[in-house]
Amino acid sequence: MDNRPIGFFDSGVGGVTVVKETIRIMDKENIVYFGDTKRVPYGEKTPAQLLEFSKQAIGFLLNKNCKLIVIACNTVSANCLPRLKSIYNNIDIVDVISPVVEEAASTAKHNIGVLATRATVKSRAHEQLIKKARPDLNIFGIACPILVHAVEEGFYDSLIPEIALQKYCEGYWDKNIDTYILGCTHYPVALNAIRNVVGQDKNIIDPAKSTALQIQKLLEMKNILAGNATPGYHFYYSGGSENFTNITKTLLGLKEGQYTFTLQG
Repeated sequence: MDNRPIGFFDSGVGGVTVVKETIRIMDKENIVYFGDTKRVPYGEKTPAQLLEFSKQAIGFLLNKNCKLIVIACNTVSANCLPRLKSIYNNIDIVDVISPVVEEAASTAKHNIGVLATRATVKSRAHEQLIKKARPDLNIFGIACPILVHAVEEGFYDSLIPEIALQKYCEGYWDKNIDTYILGCTHYPVALNAIRNVVGQDKNIIDPAKSTALQIQKLLEMKNILAGNATPGYHFYYSGGSENFTNITKTLLGLKEGQYTFTLQG
């Protein structure tokens, strides 16, 4: 038994979707989360900036005595994972791209659309990994940057993400896409809007669920699952925004006293 917390980080509130799934299947784990709200979105940053921001976030989480680091951000996972694993080789790091590959390879029929930030699409990280397992699949990266802003501003249940997504996807309707990967951890928050646009019958792969299962598998393998009767959930954010706290509370449905929020300048 290991009651040290699991550490998560993302550019903003998106990675909370991974936390939600983790709590759902492992309700005895302590959680420490860092949302870099001051510098959101990461999808518009350079690889050098992403690496530096990630090092700062991981350093913060290590100072909180985390037993595992979760990169709850597709953009960082796509652009920085090998370098970060090399730098922090004394702790396990879980990303949000690798866990979706098995699901995509086993459930997709012919054509996959990866809805993601511009930086993630440009990296072609999903395509490269999935092609190794299923070279017969056609994979299309579809950059949808405004969706991140819509989620961060709390507009995920409005028409804004639907209108934006219609525009982003207009060049892909003839590709007969049967499976969509939510290539950004913000996007599951806007799942209703996404389904309304791409179709209710499409196979949609949520990285939050597959990542949470990967976390569980790793903790079991290492024999470091926690046994907290009343686990603590501690959220830190780098910029002053009530949206982060309000959306996090809404997404997780936590009761008062179960969590703390701290502005980490």
